[in-house]
Amino acid sequence: KDFITKIILEDEKGTLYSVKPDDHGLRFAKGEISYKGYKQIQKKEDIKGFTYFFGITGSLIIIMLTLVKFLT
Repeated sequence: KDFITKIILEDEKGTLYSVKPDDHGLRFAKGEISYKGYKQIQKKEDIKGFTYFFGITGSLIIIMLTLVKFLT
């Protein structure tokens, strides 16, 4: 389990940014992407995770209902 879940970065102007210690957070820290781009990537990954979770869960429910109907 990861112990560090967020890192606070500060720019030259004193603006604080909260990022996750992952590849995208590192890209932001290096200046390869903007904070807005970082947040968009995080949002897309969150949506993708929820989609996979609900897709897999829905598929399992359909399979279970089909098996129950078939076996009874």
